Amino acid sequence: MPRTIIQINYGCSREEAERQAVQILMNDGYYEAEQEGEMIWIKGDVKLTGVRAIKVDYYEDKVKLSGWIRGLVGGETPLNGIAGAVTKRDVKKTMGKLQSVISGK
Repeated sequence: MPRTIIQINYGCSREEAERQAVQILMNDGYYEAEQEGEMIWIKGDVKLTGVRAIKVDYYEDKVKLSGWIRGLVGGETPLNGIAGAVTKRDVKKTMGKLQSVISGK
């Protein structure tokens, strides 16, 4: 599972982080779905635009954001590199918003 992972310390309460994260993800067009036994936020279509995916794991002292894209062939792709740059940029933008809100910076 090649994913781009960001670990964030809370700059607000866990409840506030969860509330804000859901709001950002929904405003950016993501919806929550179960894939391969895990709950993730996804956006897009594998055939047309490629799937954008973000997973948010809440822990006692931090939040772990995982982001990746998935195309028609090849499975998960991390957010580095130039292949799928426009789609990757979209996921990075949303992850940046999440990081800012959760960390309080």
